Amino acid sequence: SIASGNNRYNSSKMCALLSTGMVKCWGDNTNGQLGNMTTNSSSVPVYVLGLDQVSSLSKGSHDQCAIKTNGDVYCWGYNEYSQTGFNENYIRNVSGF
Repeated sequence: SIASGNNRYNSSKMCALLSTGMVKCWGDNTNGQLGNMTTNSSSVPVYVLGLDQVSSLSKGSHDQCAIKTNGDVYCWGYNEYSQTGFNENYIRNVSGF
């Protein structure tokens, strides 16, 4: 599956859920949206680090979430309002679901 997004600031990114259960993202990475522990944008797909066995993928304007096959939820990207469940911009397991 593919999750894509533009926002009001005209930055964009795409993420793809691969048949292997891994996720790759590309595009704007100003706020860690690509999940590769950097803020370097990329025109080629990069793996979301530490994430495998994903069954579903969702995106926001500057953030994404993935559900793993065991039901765990992981989110990453822009987090000004703690929308990823933490107060930093890196991939994290979100509990309570």
